[in-house]
Amino acid sequence: MGSNVSEQIRCIAAIVHSYHWRRVISIYEDDSYGGNAKILTLLSEALQRVGSEIEYHLSLPPISSVVSDPREAVHQQLLKLLSIQSRVFIVLQSSFPMATHLFQEARRMDFMGKDSAWIITDSISSFLDSMDTSVIPYMEGALGIKSYYSKSSSSFLEFSTQFQKKFKSENPEEDNAQPGIHALRAYDSIAVIILQKC
Repeated sequence: MGSNVSEQIRCIAAIVHSYHWRRVISIYEDDSYGGNAKILTLLSEALQRVGSEIEYHLSLPPISSVVSDPREAVHQQLLKLLSIQSRVFIVLQSSFPMATHLFQEARRMDFMGKDSAWIITDSISSFLDSMDTSVIPYMEGALGIKSYYSKSSSSFLEFSTQFQKKFKSENPEEDNAQPGIHALRAYDSIAVIILQKC
């Protein structure tokens, strides 16, 4: 099970096209390694195919570089969007802590109103199952693209049972012991490695 970025980008472009949005704003957390270049190129090309374009790229600093005041760093970046016409925001890549600050500040600055649209990719939406529920109201109204996996297959049910047992024994204070997509991907990767060695 891999995360297919190009499929997510095609999905985003289809949503943009279906609502006849001509311009969007891409938002991503800078990873300092240029890893966002590929996804930005894919998004730009997919949008061009449906008659749309990226009006502005908003690059957020890495969360590790703004530990002292991430809220202020996000606020300063969002101020740049006040003069931009588009109110369609596509959050491509972000750590969960940065995404939390982004949505809290966007809500405070009134970027999350009825005249705007927010789309988040799997890099953020996959955390929603395991996140602190106090953050959810800040993200209300955002549309998330998320990887699908069957929760009824025998292999998933076996993995889930083992995961929950181990997780509860190591984290008795946690309420949610359900495995998320990241745990499933890790399990899947290890299973493939083990099969390759046999």
